[in-house]
This record gives sequence, structure tokens and C-alpha cells, in this order.
Amino acid sequence: MNSNFSMGIHGVTGAVRVVKVWVLGAALLPQIVLAADFGRANELFERRGEGKAIISQAKDAYGAALAGADRSEVLFAVDRLGRLAYYEGLITPESDSSDRKVFFKRCWDDLENLVAPEKIGENAEYYYWKGVCMAQWAKANGIASSLSKSGELVRTIEKGMALDDSFEGGGFHRLGAAVYQSLPTVNPFGPTYDLNKSLDWSNVAIASAAYPGAEIPETATGDYYYNVYEYRAIALDRKGDRPGAIRTLELAIKRIEQGDVAEDRVPETEAHLTVLRQVLATLR
Repeated sequence: MNSNFSMGIHGVTGAVRVVKVWVLGAALLPQIVLAADFGRANELFERRGEGKAIISQAKDAYGAALAGADRSEVLFAVDRLGRLAYYEGLITPESDSSDRKVFFKRCWDDLENLVAPEKIGENAEYYYWKGVCMAQWAKANGIASSLSKSGELVRTIEKGMALDDSFEGGGFHRLGAAVYQSLPTVNPFGPTYDLNKSLDWSNVAIASAAYPGAEIPETATGDYYYNVYEYRAIALDRKGDRPGAIRTLELAIKRIEQGDVAEDRVPETEAHLTVLRQVLATLR
């Protein structure tokens, strides 16, 4: 695993204890790292909207700062790296499936190395970002070719949901809503297409309160994670309510255009706006 967490994947609180992490293939001696050590990484993170070169530098900076970090600092860095991974995925064309497949599989592997529960205890960051990276990997790999991992993916989502169902503003329900509308109707490995669950879970996600440790609780609620409106609209349309799907997208787009955006998720929201407009165009 390289020092930038390879792929790219919010602050958290927790008992402070020293852990070992693996970077560049070697165990680092445990030591306390001051929050100031993330200064450069945080500055670069705020500039992620400038493109992949800055994202790569930010990942390098967080990877370097992980040397000897305590548990809460590792979780903070992993969450930032997860957000970098997700955003890099948003700006990488889906046609680049080979690159996306490698990118998100590396993300998934690195999570196992850094924050698997058996290494540092249960944590929502592990389940959420693993679920995100697994789902994106499966999409790039092809759903049919990835079905053997579908049971693991759904179990990952459900375990995270049981641990903290408000993490990332209802993130586990939001992720599940996307997964259940993407599965096939027949799956020898377990979970299958479930439009009712997808729609129900998107509604739960939208109604979610802010999650513990949110940097800006006022906008860390589920209705500010605009990608969820894509999943809700798709489910509504497939259930025969195209007018409702169009209204869902139009209202979300109007909110974004009027500036009703979480200030710490501006680049991601701009990318979501593009997708929402594209989906709306297919429904009109």
C-alpha cells in the first residue's frame, strides 16, 4: 500500500489509543501526532475541486501524517481520504472502467489494512467507505461479474447502519438505496433487486439527522447529500411515478442553483448537479 492511501476514500471522536498502521509496506512505530500535522493535508483537501493533481497531493499528505497516529486521528484521515476517493470517482468518466476498477479495489483493500474492526475496533468509517468503494468497484467491474461480492456488500451496509444510521447524513441508507436498485432480480449469492426498499431507504436518508461529530451539523443532514435525489427519482420513475421523479429532481436542482449547499461539500455537490440534470433530461 502506498503512502497516499492509494485510492483516495468526517472527523470523529473516540477513545484515544495508539495504533500501528501500515504505510509503504512497513509498520510504523507508534507515537502521538498533533492535529497540526494534518495542516497541509487539510489545506489541500479544501482545494480538491481544482482537480486530480491536488487530490493526489492531498492523499500523499494524509498518508504521511498517518505515521504513528492515534485511533481518532487515523479515523479522521481515513474519512478525509474516503471523501477524496469518492470525489475523484465523481470526476472520472465511467467510460474509464479499467482505471476505476483498479482505483476502487485499492480503496477497498486499504480500508482493510487501516481501519478494519479487528485492528482498531468497530467504526462507521470502515463500513461506510468500504461500502462506497465496493459498490463503485462493482459498477466498474460489471454487475454480473461482481455478484459474488453482493452479499458482502449488503452485509457491510447493514452492519454500518446498525452501528450509526446517521453517519454521513443517513449515508448507509443512501448507499443501500443505490445498491438495491442496481441488483439483478435473480442472484444466486443472495440480495436481489428491491425497488420498494430502495425508495424507502432513500426517503429515510433524506430525513436523516446530522451525524455525531459533524463539522457543520446544520448541513450534515440527509437532505443536503444531493446524490440521494438521483436514487429517489430513479425509483419513483420505475414505480410508474414519472411526474414525482421529475419534481424530485427539479426541486433538488433548484436548491443547488439557489445556493442551498453545504459549504464543506461544494465540489461534490457541483458534480451531483451535473448528474441530476442528466437524469432529468432522460425523464422529460
